[in-house]
Amino acid sequence: MLRELTRADIARIVELEAELFGLDAWSAATFEAELARSDRAWWGIERGGELAAYAGILIAPQAELLSIAVAPAHQGSGLGRELLAQMMRLATAGGARELFLEVRIDNEIARALYASAGFSEIGIRRRYYRGGIDAVAMVARLVAPPPGPIGADAIT
Repeated sequence: MLRELTRADIARIVELEAELFGLDAWSAATFEAELARSDRAWWGIERGGELAAYAGILIAPQAELLSIAVAPAHQGSGLGRELLAQMMRLATAGGARELFLEVRIDNEIARALYASAGFSEIGIRRRYYRGGIDAVAMVARLVAPPPGPIGADAIT
């Protein structure tokens, strides 16, 4: 089930963060602050009654994918793709024309997912991650939905 995240999800998010990102994991306090911000959108997917994946974006004219994570037991099952599509829809609905992200240069699976969703590599951020790992900066151009109901703008 795809749904918006709440403060009740923070313990599970922090658990997944530690498992997936190690020393680069965000803290519970960081997620509390993120969920409270009106310019952020955080969504997750449940499987078997437990949060299995989550993602968040900064909604602005140039939106940014802040994080996307899928529990190891659910990797390769399409949850990342589903969340990425939701983040792109939310960014577009929020008025963004572009969605930016950074991904570890050695994360070939994520880079392939982003490329398949229309992201292009636009640069390298040297030593961006702990341990001196570079990040690849990527962007997707978003297509805005037409304004109003079909034909409504033509009626005066």
